[in-house]
Amino acid sequence: MSRGLGRVELRILEILAGSERLRPAQIAFEIAGRTEPTVALAASVRRALTGLRKKGRLVSVMGDWMLAETWQWRREQRERGDELARRRETQEPSEERAVDERTREDGEFDDQIDYRVEGRRLSKILALLGSPHEGEVLNAARQAEQIRRRLRLSWEEMITLPGWTASGTETEVETTRPKYGPNFTF
Repeated sequence: MSRGLGRVELRILEILAGSERLRPAQIAFEIAGRTEPTVALAASVRRALTGLRKKGRLVSVMGDWMLAETWQWRREQRERGDELARRRETQEPSEERAVDERTREDGEFDDQIDYRVEGRRLSKILALLGSPHEGEVLNAARQAEQIRRRLRLSWEEMITLPGWTASGTETEVETTRPKYGPNFTF
């Protein structure tokens, strides 16, 4: 009966402690000293991996192997992220109430909105819509929608081409200075 972990098992744990996840062939390559592993060594690595999995020290994730502690940590991180997302979803209606509370009975905002600042902020946020990262694009769209709601304007009222009204009729273009206001002409 074995008294503990073997040489190959200890080396596997050492290798996986230095990297997040690896395939069995990569582990065998590292154990062989960065040379081509023999068939016997590859079989020994496979046996050691399954033994470590049975002992609860390793986890196999889509063909890759990782330490159970690393896998547990990543799972907890994912759960925390999901919990934060749920909290944000439940907080959005309260933010809308806060905007409603800031308005007077006649519909005017209590604090003055600086359209220049909001226009610049919106242009920076809209530039993120071209990002290759889906999370960035989604976050930018949500922020742009928050700006639109805060200003109590429709998208059609916010974004119109210079010289055109929101209804599509042509108007005279003012070229002396840029306008920042409800129509954010850039």
